[in-house]
Amino acid sequence: SLAFEPLVVVPQPKTMPTLTVHVIEAKALMAADKGGTSDPYVKLVLGSHSEKTSVLKKTLNPKFNQTFRFSFDNPGTQKLYVEVFDHDLLSSNDPLGKLTLPLDTLQRGKEDRQWHALTCVPRGEILLGLVAEDFGLDPSQPQPQAHAQPAGFAIAQPPPA
Repeated sequence: SLAFEPLVVVPQPKTMPTLTVHVIEAKALMAADKGGTSDPYVKLVLGSHSEKTSVLKKTLNPKFNQTFRFSFDNPGTQKLYVEVFDHDLLSSNDPLGKLTLPLDTLQRGKEDRQWHALTCVPRGEILLGLVAEDFGLDPSQPQPQAHAQPAGFAIAQPPPA
């Protein structure tokens, strides 16, 4: 008679979606210090994970050029929270602006690099590069936000009266 080994199914760990965030630079930040400058840094929050850039001293146009990776649960509902602060040694850090970025419009494997206006402040922008490493829209498929008319398509005109 044949003996059968029991089939053991080993569950494969589900790989969590990974987002790479490249904090490139900021410009026209608010001056929070007496000398007319700030000591800015950027805080990124995605789910329960947060990261911070290094503090750059005495500048309103910092060039951070730092990259962070986040693993998280649900790109369809979770958002990346970006906050810019002025670092103060003796008092609480002053907010220099923030923004919230949805992740459900990113194309898989393609960097989305753009300037974003900071909210809650009169001025300031930040340049970020976001890469949906293993989630996102298929870059080879036409994206739903494109509303171009197909070639040869004409809007019907009523006949002349």
